[in-house]
Amino acid sequence: MKSVKDRWAGLRRRRRAAAEDRERRRQVKRHHRAVLEKAAGISSLAVVCHEDTWWIVEQIAFSPFFYTRFPHDRIKRGAAGMVTVTVSGPHLVRCLDKLLQWWPAKGLFLAHQPDAAVARHLYTKMAALVDGIDPRSCCGGIPPLIVDVGLETGEAVTT
Repeated sequence: MKSVKDRWAGLRRRRRAAAEDRERRRQVKRHHRAVLEKAAGISSLAVVCHEDTWWIVEQIAFSPFFYTRFPHDRIKRGAAGMVTVTVSGPHLVRCLDKLLQWWPAKGLFLAHQPDAAVARHLYTKMAALVDGIDPRSCCGGIPPLIVDVGLETGEAVTT
């Protein structure tokens, strides 16, 4: 039987852990809002990935149950099943927001684990790219987002 002192210590640990979790979630939400604000200002971004990866993005962010449909004329097919997708700022914002919702580690809701793994990977890459953009910079374009560990060059897949 635990003593009263041990029970109070356990309660304090659980409360401290809950407070840290709430603070972590607040930080994630603040960072996410900042990423969305920056992404909204992007005119276009080329995303290079496998067609199956893009299909998952479409199912998560642009499924038939949502009001936004992704225009398929912006998808250019390449070699070995790779696609280059031109994403506008509003579409990028939608992708980032929906991908974060599919990230169970962020505690928003539990998702299908394989799709959640893809969502985590894509959100991390997209958010890092958006974070790296300097809005004061007037020179140079936004590099393409390449979602393939094997591709080391920054060149887009050509059709």
